[in-house]
Amino acid sequence: MIEKAAIILSVPRFAALRPQAAPAIIKGILNSSNLESKIIDINLKFQTKLKDSLSTEDYMALDRWMFTEVDLTNDQQSILDSFITHQIKKIVDYKPSFIFISVFCWQCQKFTKLLCQALRKRSTAKIIIGGQGLINQENGSYSEIPYFAQELRQLNLIDHCIRGEAETTVLNIVNDDLPCPGVDTESYALPSNVNEHTYMDFSDTNPRDYMSGYDTGVLPIESSRGCVRRCVFCDIPTVHMGYRSKQGDRLANELIEYYENYNVENFFFHDALCNGSMKDFRLFNQSLINYYKKHNLNNRTLKYSSHAIVRQASQMQESDYELMARAGADTMVIGVESGSEEVRNAM
Repeated sequence: MIEKAAIILSVPRFAALRPQAAPAIIKGILNSSNLESKIIDINLKFQTKLKDSLSTEDYMALDRWMFTEVDLTNDQQSILDSFITHQIKKIVDYKPSFIFISVFCWQCQKFTKLLCQALRKRSTAKIIIGGQGLINQENGSYSEIPYFAQELRQLNLIDHCIRGEAETTVLNIVNDDLPCPGVDTESYALPSNVNEHTYMDFSDTNPRDYMSGYDTGVLPIESSRGCVRRCVFCDIPTVHMGYRSKQGDRLANELIEYYENYNVENFFFHDALCNGSMKDFRLFNQSLINYYKKHNLNNRTLKYSSHAIVRQASQMQESDYELMARAGADTMVIGVESGSEEVRNAM
């Protein structure tokens, strides 16, 4: 076992439709520095193996407990404690120096706190949390202060918190190169160059284990950071500090590598929009089509879904929709956002 090994955790509770991107991003970053790591998706285990072993009543009680003030019975609390103890054993047996926890949303906070309390008793590893769940439920996504992270630090349940991008923070923590923007601060991490991102590493997960509804599963992918719009009601420009798009051919190569490595044919872009840069979007679609031709594959061998923005006909032409269809565009989620004319004008 190498000295700087890391465990990367996804914790309940959010929909287990596909592997989470954040742990795979962190694992890819650690790979670039030859640091050993392992992803454990506790959220998936909670929603599959634990669910299958319990009565509907007990599982629903545990599930509601994650995001409401309901009390558990003594037996249900014992089930939860036993589940956490089992996860702790797998973490401790790995003997990590670092434990990264992706707190995906505020619904993950109660489990995260219990997990950290148990980890502190069994491990000397440094515990680092990050994600949208650093803020409190009542603050929404506009909070400037990561109250939940501050609470855990005051209780000495974590060593560090990351606000913003892993690419400019994770190796600083591992190499003890602190302080740095975004680590243990209310401000966000420095923006990264998206064309220098390492590929995500999903080797510790099986996409078919998730509840996606697709035979080969679904993997997340990312075309950009930030957004080209400046809607007054949205915090994406603040969080990501400007729009940055991956070069279209590089993005296609990334998707193709995931297809070849993991045999996954369906992808979901988890960023704000896929057509922020029409130049890169066209190149991405054309690169996929070129790959199909080179390998004697049908059009739409791979399929992708994404959020997108409405563009004027002069910006996104009929030929662009044809290119998308041939490349594999599946579901495009378009946000009307509001029935208020004032809000739409502010967009």
